Amino acid sequence: MVTWGRRRWMRAVVPALVLVAASPAPALAQAAPPRVGLLFLVAPEADNSRRASAFRERMRELGYEEGRTIAYEYRHAGGKPERLHVLASELVQSRVEVIVTVGFQATKAAKGATRTIPVVMAPAGDPVAQGLVKSLARPEGNVTGVALLSPEVRSKRLALLKELVPQLTRVAVLVNPAQRAAAGAVATELERTAGRLGIRLDWVELAGAEGLEPLRRRLRAAPVQGLYTVESPLIDGIASRIAEIAREHRLPSAFPFREAVEAGGLMSYATSFADTQRRAATYVHRLLGGARPGDLSIEQADRFELVVSLKTARAIGLTVPRAILAQADQVIE
Repeated sequence: MVTWGRRRWMRAVVPALVLVAASPAPALAQAAPPRVGLLFLVAPEADNSRRASAFRERMRELGYEEGRTIAYEYRHAGGKPERLHVLASELVQSRVEVIVTVGFQATKAAKGATRTIPVVMAPAGDPVAQGLVKSLARPEGNVTGVALLSPEVRSKRLALLKELVPQLTRVAVLVNPAQRAAAGAVATELERTAGRLGIRLDWVELAGAEGLEPLRRRLRAAPVQGLYTVESPLIDGIASRIAEIAREHRLPSAFPFREAVEAGGLMSYATSFADTQRRAATYVHRLLGGARPGDLSIEQADRFELVVSLKTARAIGLTVPRAILAQADQVIE
């Protein structure tokens, strides 16, 4: 039997409990912010900190405050491609809402680890040819982002190196052996351009930092007159050390990304990596807002930049032609 005193207690307390249940939860009990995973072959601190920071900067512009309204989970394989699959699985198990990847290998690992969590390439090469998506317009599946579909960029970089050093006749080309699947097309393209420019190419496989000392010895033994690197997250991660070796041997060097020039390389020509990272942030914003990755068409990287270091040119005894300076987007004094 419910007594009058108990009925009075219930009339007083139950409405109060309802009000508490209906009121907003205190800050400590609010839902955790969405978490975004970032998967790198090399650490974002290794020569490409600007690329990761460009992503975070764009996320801030879109209204996300790290630690309050967004959280990031970083994973990097330390230059070891075989670790990417394990790291991608870790991100999936940690229940991130989106995974951002740099390069084909990281993207492939992320796609292999999940069919439901959206994966944003920032960037990858040709995702259709690589089997990552069905088409650029409607990728379907869970992969979208930015693609690098300008193979002529590599030829243009070699041509610019020749324009910088007209007497150039022999160049060492550094390539990641883990990218053999794409190496054939790259070699065909560059050999064709080199033949037109009167340049002989010496192909050098560089699997990581452990290959730098053998590279030094090879450059001492081979009469090459320049150094050229093919795009690879693994090689890009040690670009500053490659630039240092090139300067030691007084070799003009051409890199895919500006960070290598800032670290002592002679020139770079390629897409703006910071731009692709900013685009990736926009994809993440849309995905967190409820968009489906398969419905977001893949963009092509279309902003290219030439960066030249006069400081390095002076150090190796090279005079940069005015025509090159006129084309440069940035000249490092």
